[in-house]
Amino acid sequence: MNVYLGKDRQRAVQNLRATHATVTNLTRGVEGFGHTLYMDNFFSSPDLFDDLAQKKISCCGTVRLCRKSMPKDLKPKTLRLKRGDIQVRTRGDLMAVVWKDKRDVCLLTKHSRSTQRRQLSQ
Repeated sequence: MNVYLGKDRQRAVQNLRATHATVTNLTRGVEGFGHTLYMDNFFSSPDLFDDLAQKKISCCGTVRLCRKSMPKDLKPKTLRLKRGDIQVRTRGDLMAVVWKDKRDVCLLTKHSRSTQRRQLSQ
């Protein structure tokens, strides 16, 4: 367990955000096993999901539309969705989904290739 207590400059390396470094630190023991990690919008980002997929960790979670590397055309002012509408954008294995309820709900998911093969073979 690792409690996030706010900005942690020591854990933030290179150009990574502190939350990215926290998740990377917590997942060190499960790299390469094909696990799936679920998270909320405080931690999730396309860059983190790409990084974890390289370590064979699949990810799924809500995401903030203002995150770096999120598709620009998924912004609420651009979409103007009605209740129940869905928009999907993909980039390789990374999928962003925006669903309109009372507010926009954005989901980000990325599955490593080894996890996809295992699910298909079962």
